[in-house]
Amino acid sequence: MSQVRERHARYYVSFTETHPEDWAWFDAEWPQIQRAWEWVSQVSEDKSLVIHFVQAFYPFQDRRSLWDIAIAWNKRGLEAAHSLGERKIEGVILTNVGASYGHLGQAQQSIKHFEEALAIAREIGDRGSEGNCLGSLGISYRNLGQGERALEYHLQALAIAREVGDRSSAAKHLGNLATVYWSFGQIDQAIECRKEALAIVREMGDKHSEASHLINLGIVYSNLGRAKEALICYEQALATARETGDRRNEGIIWGNLGALHNDLNQRIQAIECLEQALAIAREIGDRRGEGHRLGNLGNAYRALGNLERAVEYLTQALAVFREIDDRYNEGATLGSLGNVYRDLGQAEEAVRHFQEAIEMARSVNNRLVEGVNLHNLGDVAKDQGNFSLAQQYLAEALAIFEEIQSPFADASRKLLAELQEEAGTGNVSG
Repeated sequence: MSQVRERHARYYVSFTETHPEDWAWFDAEWPQIQRAWEWVSQVSEDKSLVIHFVQAFYPFQDRRSLWDIAIAWNKRGLEAAHSLGERKIEGVILTNVGASYGHLGQAQQSIKHFEEALAIAREIGDRGSEGNCLGSLGISYRNLGQGERALEYHLQALAIAREVGDRSSAAKHLGNLATVYWSFGQIDQAIECRKEALAIVREMGDKHSEASHLINLGIVYSNLGRAKEALICYEQALATARETGDRRNEGIIWGNLGALHNDLNQRIQAIECLEQALAIAREIGDRRGEGHRLGNLGNAYRALGNLERAVEYLTQALAVFREIDDRYNEGATLGSLGNVYRDLGQAEEAVRHFQEAIEMARSVNNRLVEGVNLHNLGDVAKDQGNFSLAQQYLAEALAIFEEIQSPFADASRKLLAELQEEAGTGNVSG
């Protein structure tokens, strides 16, 4: 019986080596694969088989968002690698565990495992792995709102990838750098990094990474008001994600399409897209994605005038971001809630949320959200007849928008000019 079980397990490992993108096979065989794992992990004394099984199925688990299972399997693989003295494999598995914790929103656990993997990479002189660990740490610190620290890690990671000729990793690090540059308001650098990364993965034929880079380039275009270019990116990404069975990216794309339709005042289409995105996020356990979709649905219902529903969704989103310690998105959601309370005529509640949003944005150096909520405070002060305070807030917002080259600068400049004209002054930059 043991020989039969072993042949069964080795068959699955062998099949993944020759069919690394066969998602239909994986979905159909997953119950049997799990049964094979029970024997491999609990009965077999072959530690090498444990390691091979873990490594064979981690990519499938990752793409199917089975992160809790991936953590459990990889921790068993880590024990096996440690007992065999396989330091390089230990580092790889630690990285897998760290990435899985990151997807689940557990940034501190992520950092812990990435730092352990980094120490091993440096100990054994593995420059490629060192670079990838640095990049992973950059992502974790970015998610914690520590942008400057994230930038430092990503720049180190990119330099190492170029040094060792690892184009796939270079594309990944360029994408991560683009995200950080965007958060700093350095838009041109963000676009250039995205385009360079996309060109690399297309040349390599890496469909999964192509979808990810298309999504992120679409986000940049959408935020710049270039809707047609954003839509092209999202549609190409959706086709690629479906082709590769990538449910996580498919959910992200539906969410971004919803946000884009919302920006184009196509509310019903926006809500339909966002509901699909929310269902996928919950199906795969993507908590950060769930928070984004809830927030987008809240904004869509606000645009439709259904303010009670908007508060409901945005409050749920805020709870998710606080649960996973995502302060970057917590600040943005506080601002969105402030807008709804302002629409409801609850000025004090609106001001409280805008002030909390600004405080949170400053703690993570999110200049865009800081500027938007300063502008919002200026709007409220104007509505209350406190024109001096309104000018103060709008001047602060305008300075930030001009610094980060945000298109929101025009709105702040226009409103500030109106207020200053009424007050008999007229000194507006730009």
